[in-house]
Amino acid sequence: PGQGSVFAFTAKFGCGPVLEPAPGVTVLPDLKSMQTLVIDDNPTSREILSGMLRGFSLGVEEAATIDEGMALLDVGKGRTPIRLVVMDAQLAGKDGLRLAASIKARLRDREPPAIIMVASAALDSWSARAEEMGLEGFITKPVSPSSLFDAIANALHIELPRSARSAACVEQDEAIRRGVRGARVLLAEDNEISQEVARGILEGAGVEVEVVGDGAAAVARVREEAYDVVLMDIQMPEMDGLEATDKLRQDFRFESLPIIAMTANAMASDRERALRAGMNDH
Repeated sequence: PGQGSVFAFTAKFGCGPVLEPAPGVTVLPDLKSMQTLVIDDNPTSREILSGMLRGFSLGVEEAATIDEGMALLDVGKGRTPIRLVVMDAQLAGKDGLRLAASIKARLRDREPPAIIMVASAALDSWSARAEEMGLEGFITKPVSPSSLFDAIANALHIELPRSARSAACVEQDEAIRRGVRGARVLLAEDNEISQEVARGILEGAGVEVEVVGDGAAAVARVREEAYDVVLMDIQMPEMDGLEATDKLRQDFRFESLPIIAMTANAMASDRERALRAGMNDH
């Protein structure tokens, strides 16, 4: 306790076949070998951002302070100019947006680099300020390669190729939404956060949601009201989801009512227990 454990292993692999890049992983000609600068006083964050940028075939330089960054931006002859800066919103506790604006001001005699600000989720409200200050991008942590790639494309006004599959997926999603829009759902869930998340997803799809906090309340509501489907948590106080489902199935009126287990218990045995109790899915 308080120390944790460290595990290590060695794995040996043979050489695999040479594969073509996956369709979704694109190295755009506009980005290849472009010079970028990462400014972050946290070495781990700096290493992660730099690794992502190198993964996009970009040249990367690193700086821990704004002064180090400015020294790299003040290019001399024979050096490739830096076209993009990715910097943390809080350098040594200072306002990164103001520091970014100062970079723009100091380089106003030539074309300044595009600047993408990286902030924690708590600083998400800074997005509007970043736009007002003329910064080209603003993303929140944790940064994923996908979110960083999109931010770079937006900052440099590079049009990303749209895949035919993405259009098909959008149409498929819409078809599913049309099929469930207006449905009445009873959500039996005792955790308030899980209630909020599930309600948000369902209402976003146009579904009418009613929430109860335990299995006994779910059985009572189903006997009083008509629902198209019940989403049933397994572990709840008073009466759990398995017992509630069993009680409903004993009433012939609810033999065909769809009841779906919604639970963190994801083992195959958990699924089997849910189906044995009379649930339609897990």
